[in-house]
Amino acid sequence: MVADGHAMVREGIAASLREEFDADIDSDVSDGYTLLKRCRHKSPDVVIMDLHLTRPSGAETMKKLLDMMPTIKIIVVSAEAETSDAVFALSHGALAFIPKQARADDFANAVRAAIGGYAYLPTALLGGFVKSRSNLPPAENDFGLSHREIEILKATLDGMSIKDVAAKLDISPRTVETHRNRIYRKTSCRNPDELAQILDND
Repeated sequence: MVADGHAMVREGIAASLREEFDADIDSDVSDGYTLLKRCRHKSPDVVIMDLHLTRPSGAETMKKLLDMMPTIKIIVVSAEAETSDAVFALSHGALAFIPKQARADDFANAVRAAIGGYAYLPTALLGGFVKSRSNLPPAENDFGLSHREIEILKATLDGMSIKDVAAKLDISPRTVETHRNRIYRKTSCRNPDELAQILDND
């Protein structure tokens, strides 16, 4: 599903992806409200959305979308290729950040990475992104993990089951699973061993 306030942008992205993938691509979404409504009915695997989407804002739409569908893959696009926007998008649950003027193969590669559960940035943004993360003081959480997600991360690395974590934190097992999925998405980790390295580096 492609969501952007400008029809030409939506159709351009959709057209380039149709050449690469045999998939149903809905490119008739212009605001956050419509995106959330369509996702409820269609349950898309991947959403490509403008960072500056309106009604509600892109950030709020991402939050609501992940609350509603924790495993959905989000790719954020923006008219401005700013490293700060990329950091914001990836730390708020997106798996990829792509400038709207990016090449068609960047969009295709971002979709392939997202489907595989990996983060993706165009080469031109990688250097600035890595530098911005390395400059963060250790006390800051550059992955955007919430306090609750950090609690669940530590419990997971202690070997606790979903049921045990739920009992310890007085939340439902489904909520624990949702938070775990978000942790993997935000950190681009694939297993507990990779997650352990995050704590070792803090």
